[in-house]
Amino acid sequence: VQNCRVKFRAIRKRCAIFCSSGIVHDNFDGGQKGIQFAMSLSRIAAIRGGTRMVQPLVSLDHVEARTRVINLYKAWYRQIPQIKIDYDIPKTQDQCRVKLKEMFVKNMDVKDIRVIDMLVIKGQMELQETVHTWKQKHGLMAYWKPSVDPKPKDFMGKFLDGH
Repeated sequence: VQNCRVKFRAIRKRCAIFCSSGIVHDNFDGGQKGIQFAMSLSRIAAIRGGTRMVQPLVSLDHVEARTRVINLYKAWYRQIPQIKIDYDIPKTQDQCRVKLKEMFVKNMDVKDIRVIDMLVIKGQMELQETVHTWKQKHGLMAYWKPSVDPKPKDFMGKFLDGH
C-alpha cells in the first residue's frame, strides 16, 4: 500500500486507511494489532513522503483545537469581573475585554495544531494563576504596557537616549 494516510479516531477506537487510489481498507476491528498495523503503514508513508509523524498534544484536528480556544476565551471572559475586583485593576471591564481579544487575535494566524494546543495549555495555566490570585497586580498590569519602547528618530532624542 503506497501513499497511504492513516486516520485514527480515538472515539470509535478503529482505524481506516485511505489510499491514494481511493480504496478504503476498513476491515480492522479496532484491536491492538489493527492499530499497530495502521500506525506502521502511516510511518512508512511518512518516510516515503519525506514528512515526519508527530504525536498530537491534546487535539486530534483543527475543529477540536478551535473548540478548546473558544472555551478558553469564554473562561477568561467570564472571569474578567472577578479578576478586576480581586486585583483592583484601574481599568474598566471593557478595556479588559479589548485586551483579552487583542491577546487572542495576536495568535490568530497560528495553524499548527501542536502550537495551538501549547498556547491553550499556557493560557489555562495563566488563567488558573490569575483566578487563584497567585499573580501580583503588576503582573497583570504588564499586559497594558507597550512591549517595545519606540527608538528616538531625531538627533536630540538619540543623544539623550545614549546612542
